[in-house]
Amino acid sequence: MQELDEMWQNVLREAREQSETNANSDVADYIKLREINDLARNTSINWLFDAFSLVVAEFNRRGFSVSTEKTDSHKFSVNAATMRGSRLELKFGVRAVTIEAGFPQVPGDGFIRGNGLACAKISHFGMSNANANLLLVKASDNRDAPVWYSIDKDNLRQPFSASQLRGHFAVFLGNI
Repeated sequence: MQELDEMWQNVLREAREQSETNANSDVADYIKLREINDLARNTSINWLFDAFSLVVAEFNRRGFSVSTEKTDSHKFSVNAATMRGSRLELKFGVRAVTIEAGFPQVPGDGFIRGNGLACAKISHFGMSNANANLLLVKASDNRDAPVWYSIDKDNLRQPFSASQLRGHFAVFLGNI
């Protein structure tokens, strides 16, 4: 996956340089926007995984034995779109929670509805009513960092907070 990312970055860089040389500012602007959005997506996805990993580390220091497994070349579906990204699985005895996060990376993957940059799913094994869908959206002023929103069954958005993350962890551990 990393080789593909590097190859894609090289293609984008060459296309940007060529469009700047040919004075094709529309293409150069698009490529620059794509690079900015990809950086925001990847940074926000890493933040989400890091936040869960920090909570795991905190509980493991208290004597719990939560194991983690991360997969970087992962695909999952959201509506009719294919997301490409990473997956983090947490296990504690027979309990498991999976966090998937990614975004469409090629035209055939489709698109994210609702002006989203990326999507994430939090899936609790055997407890689907505790699952959550997240949507990464640019901040309204475009200057602040993008924001993860939790999407409810009525498609209403609520900022995904640290307390919600801990709530998912409490469900995962059996409300310990």
